[in-house]
Amino acid sequence: MHNHTYKNKDVLRIGGNVISLALVNGVGLLSPLILIPYLLRVIGSEEYGIYIFSWTFINYFVILVNYGYDFYATKEIATHKGDADYISKLFCDITVSRLLLSILSLIIVCIGVFCIPTLNTHKTFILLGVGVFIGQAIHPTWIFQGMEQMGFITIITLLTRVIPIILVFIFVKNADNAYLVMLFQSIGYLIGGFTSTVLAVKRYGIKFFKSSLSDITDKIKAAWTLFVTTIGITLYRETNVVILGFMTGNYIIVGYYSIADKFIRLCQMTITPFVQALYPYFGNKFKNSTSAYTALKEASVYLTAFLVLLTTIILFTADYMVDFYVGKPSPEIAFDLRIMTPILIFSGFSSLLGLAGLVNIGEERRMMWFVLLAGVVNIFASLLLSQSMGDTGAAIAITSAEFILCIMVLVCFIKNMRTNEKNTVTNII
Repeated sequence: MHNHTYKNKDVLRIGGNVISLALVNGVGLLSPLILIPYLLRVIGSEEYGIYIFSWTFINYFVILVNYGYDFYATKEIATHKGDADYISKLFCDITVSRLLLSILSLIIVCIGVFCIPTLNTHKTFILLGVGVFIGQAIHPTWIFQGMEQMGFITIITLLTRVIPIILVFIFVKNADNAYLVMLFQSIGYLIGGFTSTVLAVKRYGIKFFKSSLSDITDKIKAAWTLFVTTIGITLYRETNVVILGFMTGNYIIVGYYSIADKFIRLCQMTITPFVQALYPYFGNKFKNSTSAYTALKEASVYLTAFLVLLTTIILFTADYMVDFYVGKPSPEIAFDLRIMTPILIFSGFSSLLGLAGLVNIGEERRMMWFVLLAGVVNIFASLLLSQSMGDTGAAIAITSAEFILCIMVLVCFIKNMRTNEKNTVTNII
């Protein structure tokens, strides 16, 4: 009888989670695409720019509140599914920790808007947006992901993304009430946070435990490397636009690079649900099975086939896609896009083997250093190449950094896999 690495029930469960995560990520991506044309028309470019500035500022605190718990807590849930008390205690500790981080974020935001002139000018937008990171603090996506039951949270997440869009279309009619866009975003996140918390408590029979300071400190220490990794990824993916602006002063080529980068991120959204769905699955499999490495290799084969196909399509259709999106021939953007297209393969492998592989086998710290090193490579390469090569130099820099990150992750994963194989053989003998 054949011993398949993936059983049919595993495939169905993972497939369902991929679809659920794809829907969540898809709506998250489509929401701004739906809102942008409307907002530009009714509130104007200046007010829209203020909204984006405020949203970006608030989003830094969303990252702080998340604190890497989406990965750490997901892994913990996946490996302790049968321990109801452990899950309840973890739920309480993570929620309290995130709420404390949201309080810290609120203090920082208030100090910022009242002490920094630029932030003070837009304080209405910013203060109305604090509900975004507060709602995120109580949004336990990680427990559903760890339980591999993302279908429960998908509908809630879809609704919380759709509600702000509907409210904007109904109430935002001119520049005078542009600030309502931030308010509606906060409402959406708060509704999602409260609803998903109630669902999690009822679905998994969560009992409430007291969280001590030592409990919170332990969780913060445990998720520290994942948090730093997240910060590293966020910072080095956003840095090249800033460097281009400082080094060249030419904001036309800044636009070229930014649009090409958005195309790549759009395509990466097709990979993210696949990796997110496999992350808790392998968290459990590495703990309880000797075939985890084999299963991950099989998953990488399917991912490779998809990424090669996607990359090929983009390389051959870059001009048509860019012309359609921009509305006119833009060979500079298409050239940048072709340079950056290999990022899809590099980042796909880094995500799958790094998160589903290295993080799940306890190599979080090594993964953190890999990401930080790749970030340093990108920044230095961008500083060296941007002034002489402009947007093309920035595109080469980020692609090179992603390639180096992929190689480091791949080498580390293979090394761990071979060590595991040797240990397995030794135990059999």
